[in-house]
Amino acid sequence: MSRLDQESGLSHAAAFCDLAVAERLIVWSFRCWVSDSERWPLVWQEFTRQFPADLARPAMRAFEEFVAGICRRAHRVIHYHQPCCPCLGSDELHVLSIIAAAQRNDIGAAENACRRLVYEDGVEGLFTTAARLGRIMTSRGLLLPRRLDGAGDPAWMETEPQQWLH
Repeated sequence: MSRLDQESGLSHAAAFCDLAVAERLIVWSFRCWVSDSERWPLVWQEFTRQFPADLARPAMRAFEEFVAGICRRAHRVIHYHQPCCPCLGSDELHVLSIIAAAQRNDIGAAENACRRLVYEDGVEGLFTTAARLGRIMTSRGLLLPRRLDGAGDPAWMETEPQQWLH
């Protein structure tokens, strides 16, 4: 269940259904993209629904480059759920946190979240593509809420990610 931490002002999402529309777009697209290349046309179809013709292709390109940056420079296995799973994993929250911080030009928080997923030499590139995607999303009113604490961690996350997928 989603709640707001009164002390930090951070919103906490515990499940996919708690996410904002923009967050659901990113998490679902990420899950589809990394789970099976046969699902890529579905992601493209959703991007053409969410963005006008002149922005769909640049948004899709930024998204592709963002995911590729994670895949190329990940320093560990990235955990994700299947596209229709109601659960929400810590790595999925890190993905959201990177883009959300980039939308607000919070470079420190974005870079800290990037470091949770990729080696240091991948941080700048990942932030750059997240910022590009974030600007396009912002232009369409697709804003991701702040869910980071000062260290770049999802605020509610106290343990390492589970070691299984579903």
